[in-house]
Amino acid sequence: MRVLLLLDDYQVTPFSEAVLDHCERWKPIRQLVMSCVAFGPPGPLEDRLRKVGVGTQSVTASSIRDVLNLKKAGDGFLYRRDRPDLVLAFCRWPAMEARLFHGGNPYVPMVLSTCDDGKASAQSFAVRMAATFWERRTRDRIRRIVVPTMRAKKALLARGISEDSITRIAPGVNAVEAYPLPDHKRDRYRMLMGLGHDVPLVVSVCPLDDPTIDDLIAIMQSVTRQLPDARLFIFGESSRREAVREKIDKAALSSSITLIGAMSTIHAKIFSAADVALHTTADGNGYTLIAEAQACETAVVAYRNTSAEELIIDGQTGLLVERGNHAKAAEAVVALLNDHDRRKTLGADARAFVLEHHEATNSAEKYVRLWQEVAPDADWKTTTGSISLQELNEIKEDAESRMRTPLPAKRSGLGKLS
Repeated sequence: MRVLLLLDDYQVTPFSEAVLDHCERWKPIRQLVMSCVAFGPPGPLEDRLRKVGVGTQSVTASSIRDVLNLKKAGDGFLYRRDRPDLVLAFCRWPAMEARLFHGGNPYVPMVLSTCDDGKASAQSFAVRMAATFWERRTRDRIRRIVVPTMRAKKALLARGISEDSITRIAPGVNAVEAYPLPDHKRDRYRMLMGLGHDVPLVVSVCPLDDPTIDDLIAIMQSVTRQLPDARLFIFGESSRREAVREKIDKAALSSSITLIGAMSTIHAKIFSAADVALHTTADGNGYTLIAEAQACETAVVAYRNTSAEELIIDGQTGLLVERGNHAKAAEAVVALLNDHDRRKTLGADARAFVLEHHEATNSAEKYVRLWQEVAPDADWKTTTGSISLQELNEIKEDAESRMRTPLPAKRSGLGKLS
């Protein structure tokens, strides 16, 4: 069976890390051939995918002309003799590039896996309008939309998407390999961060252009009034770094808050070295980040009415506070920083919960079952090699003539490749 993955780009994010974890578990499946196409520039994820045996290519979509040519590029992939049996798009909503690339291809089923809540709030008005148009045009061509949370599922239902078209598969984390660091390694990582073993350490992952960065600063102001030595390390990167730094300086927290850039391969170890993980963002990636912190037995404080509620049982696997209530959030953080036993109890229970419900192997198996459901006729035998453009068009015409369900009249002319 051939599976073609579609990604926004080859940058490392919590969502793409989950994709990589899944690929590592899918590759041992006999006669499974995987390849990947990204719509952005090369990045570190590309090499990591190749190391696990996934072929990688890029199809640029950085300009209007590129976007208009995406369907032509997709035809070159999806009408070959060795075309994939399934397209699995791991893209941010609304995933316009994936839909254009797939082009509503009736012969290759498409599964769209999205990481956020379906609101596309970060996109411009023009992009949202174009994406909505294309979504309605190709919605019936997508066999299934995979969402990570019930919150995301409700957002899609509100958009009029049928419940039968939505499958929830919680993003898996490598919980088996994530483990609490022994004290000597924990102290070592703290030393590399310039901290002593007894310094109260809070870690948060928040894009610097996220509005809740102001919440983190306000919460830390309250925390340092009670624990002057407390430190907050923020994973996050954007062009607004200097503006955020100015806000931190204005709040007189320059010695208490450290910006340590984008996510890195050692972030799980830093979660283990932290006393508390503080989560405020509503970004779809946050679900995975909370699960990773819990897998490291780190106590988590997060906002209610977010996807965090699907991972945190208040008082058992973490603490929940009302969104925007900085005083309550600071109170919860300080209480945990002052209570070592409580932190350890919450962390241990959270790790047990993640191991049972969100381990990456379980999520990968759910995807395989979904493949078998949406592409039941896929042949597990594979072929190799490329063919001429003339043969591609012949295959395309032959496939259309043998369709079980003919295309509607307005969609019947798919056009030749050129």
